[in-house]
Amino acid sequence: MTDIQKELNKAEEMLKDTINEEMELLTLVRNLNTLKPVNEKTWHKITLTPLRTSKAVMSALTKSIFPDAEDIIVGCNAVQCHLYGFTIQIPTSVETCIYIDTSWYEKTEVKSFECWSCNQYIHLQIFLDNKNPSISAKVRYAVGNWYSKPMELITYLMRRKEIEEKCDRNKLEAKLTDVKEAYDKYCKTQAEKAQFNHEQTEKMANVLLPELRKFSNRFLNVRSGCSNSLDVNEILEKEGFTL
Repeated sequence: MTDIQKELNKAEEMLKDTINEEMELLTLVRNLNTLKPVNEKTWHKITLTPLRTSKAVMSALTKSIFPDAEDIIVGCNAVQCHLYGFTIQIPTSVETCIYIDTSWYEKTEVKSFECWSCNQYIHLQIFLDNKNPSISAKVRYAVGNWYSKPMELITYLMRRKEIEEKCDRNKLEAKLTDVKEAYDKYCKTQAEKAQFNHEQTEKMANVLLPELRKFSNRFLNVRSGCSNSLDVNEILEKEGFTL
């Protein structure tokens, strides 16, 4: 057999394989019942046909796979829907997985008062802790601590009104109270975020993922733009759950 004949035979076999694959897809489309759920392998076979971007067909299939799915959107590369309060995407590309939007998970950290306030109120607290501040303490708080002892007295005598006003205990205590109330509010907000994170993660672990596993065992987080959302597994580990 000549080299030319070998190449012709090879081309013929490749065309036959292509025809067989197309006939398989044709049979799949002819027999497709959108009222019955399909598995992940069949889903991706369907995406090799013109039905890939069919809003009617892909929406119906998604509803068959996940009966509780809402707000189904058929896009160019994925079908998006809401399921149990989560946004998920089923790829219509070659990638076999389910994308889960995890942007709801905010990293929480309760900073100390000093760190939260960038150490702006340490000197104020120290000053107020002294119930009877000396002239030197007043000058150091109101003006600065770069003066010598004799100069502190001179500075106080020259700028007494200004210094006494800056050292007004009632005003300073009110200021510190406001700041601490703001810090308490910050701590409460962080605690609420942490609680939401845990409750949402628990729902994802115990409700969402068991449902998604009926279709796929691979879960990735949706990455869009500059999103720095955590991976599904990272979130589960942080909150004490397993994938």
